[in-house]
Amino acid sequence: MAGLHFFIAYKARLILPTLVREMSDGNYTMTAKKMRFNYLNPSITLAGISFHPVKDNLDQTYIVNADSLILKIEKILPLLLNRQVNVEDI
Repeated sequence: MAGLHFFIAYKARLILPTLVREMSDGNYTMTAKKMRFNYLNPSITLAGISFHPVKDNLDQTYIVNADSLILKIEKILPLLLNRQVNVEDI
């Protein structure tokens, strides 16, 4: 069971920054110091999260830092299998 948890955490750490880059057309990336999962009430808690621009030559850029961000998601499997995140609430 612990092995499954580490697999899910590893995949999510790779997938979430990739999703941010794809959704922003390669302009932004995301980093998080910690990531936790709640399997009973499907959610991902990110601590020490930062969204920052990849390129410095953009006309207008934003940097967003937060202590924590909680994403309530519908299911965890689409995140792992299809690189989809269906967010119910932030």
